[in-house]
Amino acid sequence: MAHGLIILIIIASIVVIHFLGFTIFGWCAFATILIVIGAFFYDIFKSEGRFKTFKEWRKKMWKKYLKFERKFFNWLDKI
Repeated sequence: MAHGLIILIIIASIVVIHFLGFTIFGWCAFATILIVIGAFFYDIFKSEGRFKTFKEWRKKMWKKYLKFERKFFNWLDKI
């Protein structure tokens, strides 16, 4: 890791702790670690064929959203 990036991370951490508090910093650090681990394992699982590509996933989620939207608005019409 480049020294400039490490310095930037330290400065950003100090700013977040100073203005938002240590609790927010802890949650941000925890979320960052989970995102990095998820991104690492996504590449591995995608190459094994366990996960679909983002394009296929997006199409599937869009179809589910349209189905949910239809049910939701039908329910609102009945109220």
